[in-house]
Amino acid sequence: MNLTKKVESAEQRKNKREAIIDSIMSSGDAQNYLDISRQRLNVFVQEGKLTPIHKGVFLKDDIYAFKNAFDKAREQGTWLRDFK
Repeated sequence: MNLTKKVESAEQRKNKREAIIDSIMSSGDAQNYLDISRQRLNVFVQEGKLTPIHKGVFLKDDIYAFKNAFDKAREQGTWLRDFK
């Protein structure tokens, strides 16, 4: 069993870090973007409407998709049913 792994260059690691940072959002940033409280964010997570990739870390695309669905439901008058 070969336990050695090819180590990426410093530039490759830097690019990977930047790509990850560009694709994630902290729970605080998600709260601000969605304009909701921490408690409400936790409810959405507990209900399975939002799924963190790690404690307090979300994919930006998940947050953007959730906001789009939330805004659409609000426009249609179904947000209380869909997001309560």
